[in-house]
Amino acid sequence: MTKNNNQPPAWADRLLEWYCDPLLVEDLQGDLYERFSKRVNKSGRFKAKILYIWDVLRFIKPYTLKGNQNSLNPSTVFMWSNYFKTSYRSLAKEKVNSSVSILGLALGLSAFILISLYVNDELKYDTYLLNAQRIYRITMSFESETSSEHSAWSEPSVGPLLKAQYPEVESYTALVNETNIISSGELTFNEELFFLADTNYFKVFPYYFTHGKPSSFSAKTIVLTTSTAKKYFEDVSDAMNQTLSVNGREHTIVGIIRDLPAHTDLKFDAIIGMDKITEWTFNYVLFKNEIAPEDFQPKLDKTFAESVQIEFDDYNTKGQYHMEALPDVHFGSAKLFDTAKSSKANLYLFTVVALLILIIASINHLNLSLASISKKQTEVGIRKAIGSQYHLFRAQFLLRSLILCFVSLFLAV
Repeated sequence: MTKNNNQPPAWADRLLEWYCDPLLVEDLQGDLYERFSKRVNKSGRFKAKILYIWDVLRFIKPYTLKGNQNSLNPSTVFMWSNYFKTSYRSLAKEKVNSSVSILGLALGLSAFILISLYVNDELKYDTYLLNAQRIYRITMSFESETSSEHSAWSEPSVGPLLKAQYPEVESYTALVNETNIISSGELTFNEELFFLADTNYFKVFPYYFTHGKPSSFSAKTIVLTTSTAKKYFEDVSDAMNQTLSVNGREHTIVGIIRDLPAHTDLKFDAIIGMDKITEWTFNYVLFKNEIAPEDFQPKLDKTFAESVQIEFDDYNTKGQYHMEALPDVHFGSAKLFDTAKSSKANLYLFTVVALLILIIASINHLNLSLASISKKQTEVGIRKAIGSQYHLFRAQFLLRSLILCFVSLFLAV
């Protein structure tokens, strides 16, 4: 009998040394050698080698692999249920401390969430349209010897002039907001959000049509939002090709669009088609590509000088056209006849406040957690004395903190 015949298979040994963590391989290999020796005496070399190979393969588990010295060993797996129970009992025992920690963090998180939602909603104003970055509103300022004003309204001729003079302009539209008397059968309403617009409106603003199509929009037609269609008709689809009386004139319904989102300054319930807008009003221009306003401003000044300024000279007044990108209208300076404004500076301030609230709530939660842990020095000492591993000990306190955080987040939401 040679020495090799009394040894386990060499390739199985190499496999064990290859995958096993160096911290475990010596003890594990020693146990397997001892078991192999006993099996040789009891069952013979062949069966002992087969069982040795089986043991080597059987110990390929997460906690034995290289680089996983912090992985859980088998006994640790069974400890996690105990950790959950211990954490729950600890929180239940320290009711005051736990309640203050949870409520403080929940209030901080809820304030942070609410402010974040508000800021996010404000920043989304009029960005929902695919071509929002190419739409500009044309405003007008004028200055005389006695006054200086900036109006959100401008001459309705500005759109056609820019379209005719500059190839980078794709389309234009004018929009009038005034109260209209709307009648359908026995129903009559004074509608403040039924806007008048020229027939180019849906070429500039590509709203989603649930019924009908944008090309059908023309003079003496009307396009409703979904909620407005439900207001006048039992079924939205029944509204198509019906007529509504607008200030005594019949208009045919040629389209239904989705309700507008809350974060828009262009809030309307219907768009009424007009051949031409002749009064000063809101004017929008759609460019073929995104442009730099400062590059196009000289052309805008030239158009103003050749058209409106001639009339202003009779009143010894100077004026100028200005352009605002559609997403920037909500944050622009206040103007005559304009919509309500917001401030990006305030949004930045709210963001800072939200972060400070979250940081303060987190610091308060951390302080209370540390105070709670400091009371467990006896428990810590006993666990260390019986050989508790540091990473498992740390995991238990981390689990307790995570439970507090998740409960706080649930309450905050």
